[in-house]
Amino acid sequence: METKDSLALAPAKINLAAEPVYLFANDDWIVTNQLTENDLKKFKELAYNNVSVHYAETQRSYLDYIVNAHVAKKDYYGCGSMRKMIWVLRHLEKNSIYPAHGYTVVTEKRGGAIKFGPTVLEERFRHQGLTSRMKAKIEQFYAHHGGYRRAYSTVCDGGEALRVFTKGTYKYNVEFKLLKHYDANRDEVILYKPLNTGVNYAAKTSEAIAEVNAAYERRHGSSSESTCVLDKSDFLVAEQFKYYLLETIYPAHENHCYGGFDSDYADAIINATCPDTTLIDDRFYLERRRFAYLRKRREEILAVIVATPKRGGAVFLGPFIVSGHLDEGDKIIKDAVARLRQLGRRKVYAIVPELDTQLKDVLLAHHFAREGLLHEPYHPGINMELYSIMLQEVHHDSQPFPYSSQDHG
Repeated sequence: METKDSLALAPAKINLAAEPVYLFANDDWIVTNQLTENDLKKFKELAYNNVSVHYAETQRSYLDYIVNAHVAKKDYYGCGSMRKMIWVLRHLEKNSIYPAHGYTVVTEKRGGAIKFGPTVLEERFRHQGLTSRMKAKIEQFYAHHGGYRRAYSTVCDGGEALRVFTKGTYKYNVEFKLLKHYDANRDEVILYKPLNTGVNYAAKTSEAIAEVNAAYERRHGSSSESTCVLDKSDFLVAEQFKYYLLETIYPAHENHCYGGFDSDYADAIINATCPDTTLIDDRFYLERRRFAYLRKRREEILAVIVATPKRGGAVFLGPFIVSGHLDEGDKIIKDAVARLRQLGRRKVYAIVPELDTQLKDVLLAHHFAREGLLHEPYHPGINMELYSIMLQEVHHDSQPFPYSSQDHG
């Protein structure tokens, strides 16, 4: 059995996915990413009992997905997220195996951000500042060893977490409110804080977006254009889609708006349009997979929107790329929203660069409304804005598709 004296802090340079990490919260508590099978079972039970009451479409299979991603050290279908890691809070008791009393999930995002959630703590250990200390140690670790710039989380508007994380020394900034985002009857608040990585990034100016805006004015459309849905089984179209991302979004955006968006990201989008049941057993992801909408003129791709269903009825549109005339952006957003409305989705939202006036004009023309500003979520010095539209009001009195009794315990 390991003792307190034998537990070492993480080395200066480590593989975040492979190496065990131990962080001391204080003399009596330790935070680690090393979990036993019993720890994982306890996490799923504690999280289900605490999270499902606040968020729609949160079944046990969702927590199985988180555990599988933690064990695999890779998020197979997380296009914007690369990896999910479960951290456990242990009490250093004498003559004990250091029991687990709290957990938080950290999602490592492309572009240099980490997202906390869900975070759960046993009832008898709440209101003691343990969650704040646990997260502070994890933030420090990701900033110093992984170079992550930003930490954020979403919490229920008016809930206990909002009060805790916006007061005191461990203070998160309120970014803005998400309207009916994860549940039709509840709003969310985005909380964030910059992490000190020791890197001094120069702020970008409006000139840095010039290449992005110029891409929209390259060519004009024609009557032979159409909108289609990417089918992973059509190998040629899938490869064409991948190269379109590599040749369009990366050269035009990589140095200005996005970071960490590479060929793995393109592969993740393609794979998520047709999930592999041997890798994931989450009904939500299997039945509500991503859709990639393509505007094409004969064999040429002119615009792309990827639609990612979120739990609770919302759909995230991104990436949203237009390489043809700006009219193609107008047509593809119109087609995508119409199809998502037919699928019964409740809310659609997109995240676009703050200075990208042309993309924002397209969204505003289709009655999207600005919800708020995200501070440097994908790239240093580049703020983003979230625009959304409510398609319909849905009250979750019943599940949108059947689950077995096992899902509900």
